[in-house]
Amino acid sequence: MRKIWRLWAKALGEKSGQNNEEADKVAMIRTLMFLIAVLYGFITNTVIMIGVIHQWWEGKTVLWYYYTKG
Repeated sequence: MRKIWRLWAKALGEKSGQNNEEADKVAMIRTLMFLIAVLYGFITNTVIMIGVIHQWWEGKTVLWYYYTKG
């Protein structure tokens, strides 16, 4: 597990800190920032998709009304 953490910390960017303990704390903060950004992106995309589907279904019912009545 330690090896995976080291690889992840290196993937986040340049090692920051005076020692390994401080560098680990910086890597944890970077990881948290990354996860928050991914979560916000997921939420935004979900809301957009819900809006598109809602508008699509609403448009379908309007068109269906005109086709059946007209």
